[in-house]
Amino acid sequence: MRNYKNSIASLVLLFIFLTPTTSHAEIDSLSGNIGGMTLTPDEEWLVLDSVWVEDGDTLTILPGTVIKFTPGIDAYMLIKRGGYIHAQGTEDDPILFTSASEYPHWDDWLALQILGKGPGQNPFWEVQDDHNSGVLQYVNIEYSRGGLGLINIGSGTDVTFITHSFSETGYYILGGNAPFYHLAAVGIWGTAFYITGGYTSGLNEIFINGAERGISVRNTHGAYWDYDEQVDPDALPRTEPTISQLTMTNVQGITLEFRNGGIGEVNNTIIYDYGWDWGGIRVHSSSGHVIDQITVDNIQHNRSHDYGLINNSLAEQVVTNVVEDDPIFNGFVPTNSDDRGAMLGGDWLSTWGHTLELSDIAHVFLTWPGSNCIFGDTLTTDLAIGLSQGNELSSADIQVSYDTTFFDLISVTKAPGFYEDDENVSLVYNDMNGIVYVSLASGSLLNTDNNYKAVRFGFVVQESLADTTVLFDIPSVSINEDDYFYTDFSGYTDIDIFTQSLGDVSLNGEISSYDASLILQYLVGNTGLSTIQLWNGDVSGLEGTTAYDASLIQQYMVGLIEIFPADTGAFSAYAAGTITMENQEVTSGMQIQVPLFLTGGENILSFEQTIVYNTNHLTFTNVEWSDLLDDFLIESHDQDGELKLAGSGSLPDGEEGEFLTLLFMVNDDFDAEATTVAVQSLRLNEEPVMVDVAAATLSNLLTTGDENLLPDEFALHQNYPNPFNPLTTLRYDLPEDANVNITIYDIMGRIVKTMVNKEQNAGYKSVKWNATNNQGQPVSAGLYLYTIQAGDFRQVKKMVLLK
Repeated sequence: MRNYKNSIASLVLLFIFLTPTTSHAEIDSLSGNIGGMTLTPDEEWLVLDSVWVEDGDTLTILPGTVIKFTPGIDAYMLIKRGGYIHAQGTEDDPILFTSASEYPHWDDWLALQILGKGPGQNPFWEVQDDHNSGVLQYVNIEYSRGGLGLINIGSGTDVTFITHSFSETGYYILGGNAPFYHLAAVGIWGTAFYITGGYTSGLNEIFINGAERGISVRNTHGAYWDYDEQVDPDALPRTEPTISQLTMTNVQGITLEFRNGGIGEVNNTIIYDYGWDWGGIRVHSSSGHVIDQITVDNIQHNRSHDYGLINNSLAEQVVTNVVEDDPIFNGFVPTNSDDRGAMLGGDWLSTWGHTLELSDIAHVFLTWPGSNCIFGDTLTTDLAIGLSQGNELSSADIQVSYDTTFFDLISVTKAPGFYEDDENVSLVYNDMNGIVYVSLASGSLLNTDNNYKAVRFGFVVQESLADTTVLFDIPSVSINEDDYFYTDFSGYTDIDIFTQSLGDVSLNGEISSYDASLILQYLVGNTGLSTIQLWNGDVSGLEGTTAYDASLIQQYMVGLIEIFPADTGAFSAYAAGTITMENQEVTSGMQIQVPLFLTGGENILSFEQTIVYNTNHLTFTNVEWSDLLDDFLIESHDQDGELKLAGSGSLPDGEEGEFLTLLFMVNDDFDAEATTVAVQSLRLNEEPVMVDVAAATLSNLLTTGDENLLPDEFALHQNYPNPFNPLTTLRYDLPEDANVNITIYDIMGRIVKTMVNKEQNAGYKSVKWNATNNQGQPVSAGLYLYTIQAGDFRQVKKMVLLK
């Protein structure tokens, strides 16, 4: 046995030597389970893939540490329920979560999420009201899509002095009873604070500067992490936060809203320079019976405020003590004047957090142009500009982009009503292949308080086809020679254009074999297609989108068809053929082949079939296609004992022979008398669908004494599935009784787990590995080797564990 182990170690070392490696000399990379780690400020930490901390583990992050996320892979950091994070920065050395991009964007990474064991709606865990998920202090988070998620955080958790900036979402608070202090949201493209799922504690000293919406309090939520969907506005515990010492400025839309059964209390609030007159406080209720449980008290703001109350009779007890005067400010950041505003503890953002000066704020967005258009329609959209109070517009340089595939720009003009003196305003533009450069200049200052629509664009819809397209975007804006911060509420629209482009399933403007592949993927369930894509896919014009349409597209690509619709194609749509199957005897642990035989095949250009089997008896491993289908595009999908297959070709297949072979493993616990594999349905070309086409009965041979059931030679098969997570099956064949050893090694040649080490009878064998070591502990993702020694037979294979 010692010589055997030495030979395995040599193979492992050889494999390492031959395998290319990468290194990060100056940057430490993170991926997978990072529980137990300590991240320090003397190294730069790069997140290569999503990372998490398991139940019972702790992640420690020291002051001044920078964690950068790789853009484009939707990476997140997740503290699982029962895990612990200790991220305690200081005012001088805060901790930073950011993008690794040289030019960061608001959705470069996904989110930092913490799952606690506090209360919530319909919890499936053992609730601990005082559960402690960790410490977050003096933490900056920026350029993330999903925000800081605080999910069912118990009251023992310490979250204070956090700023989230330049992201799509600020804070997502779902359930829990932990109080949060000193939270800032700066430059948020969506909602700054989204509070839902039964959260019942307090947010204290909150600062919002720049967001599409300020605070949304709701009692409903959709599927999120490990939650099932819940949409009952009366679910308990009811979402009921207390929000105290709130300062909010530069919010485009609604500043504060209660809806869908959410209730609570907001007090000591300054709302300053919020987003234009249609912003304001909105109090909604799905039935009106909880609106009297909402208190909005002691507000100071500087613009006409829309309360948006559904039940006006309760308005007085909902919103009280409203002061509609200019707030008292010491510079930009409110202090503790009259005990109003977020800064009772002083200017706690000035030394470590992000702020935006009022002089650096401008709202710029494009209005929505509408939907349900056909080609030839003219669309207009307005570009709106709004400045913070006290600032006035004298010039603007703006870029606007649009999709030239679907739209032609016909005009750029001054929007009516924006300018008191049109003759004193210059507007010049240049359209360069879908990017419009606009220069706006005035001989006098323009106040945008009463009208915001400054520039009007006119477009004509082209004779093209698209379900949904991004119509406009604003890549840059400079106002009064300054690159202002702005919330780019860009225009999106659903354009329904009822002109088909047959064969172009991918909607990329051309026909290719990929369009045929998309049809097959759709038919087996591997992808979805929109209504317009399905219209384009029906190139025969007869039976909807079928595998035969994929064949016609392939025929088009090789010149057999010149135009669509083609009701027959280069060949007649007629097809015929009979599928038969044969019964056989099997036993548990056995790998079996179930062939489908074709007789009388004639002009088969495409097929769609569904094959069913019992997953309690069989495990599907693969399908082997015969030479009859060498030139076919084929897609397959297996789920819950239903195997869907679809194929198409430009030339018909043969007339006789083995059509395909299904490979199964007979489950180890198979003890029924028999099981069945059946072709439930079959369609050739666009012929009528045939049902209950053929079946093979697999009888259980209860004895193992029949020598015909023994393998011919020793073999170690490739594990299935591979890659896997976390369970895989290792199969091996013993033609004779032998002392068998099956061992799993890591890439360094160290023993991970001994799976088998005993005398075994001849037969088809298998063993399952659940990605644990000899101590029963989960192992990390990566490459592993598994080996067999049975008598003089030795063999080594590789497998990959994913997490």
